[in-house]
Amino acid sequence: EFEPNSGASIKKKAQINFNLEQEVEVGYAQQEDPSQWAIRGLVRIKLVGTLTDEENPNLTVNCTGRYEGFFEYAKDVNVPDVVNAFSDNDYTRFLVAQVFPLAVQHLKSQLTAMKVENDFFPIGLLPGTSPVK
Repeated sequence: EFEPNSGASIKKKAQINFNLEQEVEVGYAQQEDPSQWAIRGLVRIKLVGTLTDEENPNLTVNCTGRYEGFFEYAKDVNVPDVVNAFSDNDYTRFLVAQVFPLAVQHLKSQLTAMKVENDFFPIGLLPGTSPVK
């Protein structure tokens, strides 16, 4: 594919493959002095992208983004109920579902700033991924 340049010459547009890997961790922290919050949920997401030039597979660019989301529960929450909820995969997916799109959108904006087209980029969790580690 060729795109016209602003001058009289024609510049070849690079064909780039993009591979995305993700790591998602979900957990919680309890505070001994619950004056502000008794328990806090945490979602950590690491996105690792590799861009490879189709014509020159030795030419690669790696990018990594780390993102965290916190969920503070009210001081009067029943802490054992919240702790039990973290063993439920549906509950942890609910927390991840709130953080993941923000992480991906930020990585997309960084790729856009580097002039990398990313309309194909997945916005949700990749298939077969379990968020709990």
